Amino acid sequence: MNKQINIYCIRNSTGYARWIPNKNFVNTIEEADLVVCPGGSDIDPRIYGENKEHPYGWGFTRMEQDKELLDIRKAISLGKKLWGTCKGIQYGCAVSGGKLVQDISHPGSHTITTIDGKKLSVNSMHHQLCFPFNLPEHKYRVFGWAENISSHHENGNGEEMDTPVEPEILYFPETQFLGTQFHP
Repeated sequence: MNKQINIYCIRNSTGYARWIPNKNFVNTIEEADLVVCPGGSDIDPRIYGENKEHPYGWGFTRMEQDKELLDIRKAISLGKKLWGTCKGIQYGCAVSGGKLVQDISHPGSHTITTIDGKKLSVNSMHHQLCFPFNLPEHKYRVFGWAENISSHHENGNGEEMDTPVEPEILYFPETQFLGTQFHP
């Protein structure tokens, strides 16, 4: 039996959910089984506890005016499952207590390794990256990663961050937030 999934897309970004089978788009978070968080520009570093944006930032909405952040927090408070792509999973990492690498140099496409050892080629040009490694291990799960293909992993002060891998598929159980850094 194929159950229909009610999906609320933040910013009405239905293109980010076109790969989901049996979908029905709804107009409110309350109606949703799944809330989809799209890609976009950077997020305010204050959301993850930093006060300074990297000099090569791509611009962000100040968290006081950030409707996406309000929608995500509302979805979490209602116990909704969330899916994030690119910026969307970066929000997921930040609201789950993680941080972001504010500047890396990823190529437009590259290979990732999944938790079961499969190699996938992904479309993933981004200059920021989730950094869940400040959290206890039970608060996140890395299901796919790149093997440090970026030459640098800098915070807002331009200092190198120690990344054991570059997370590409992540899950945060407490916030029910799953997503990919790449665009499926």
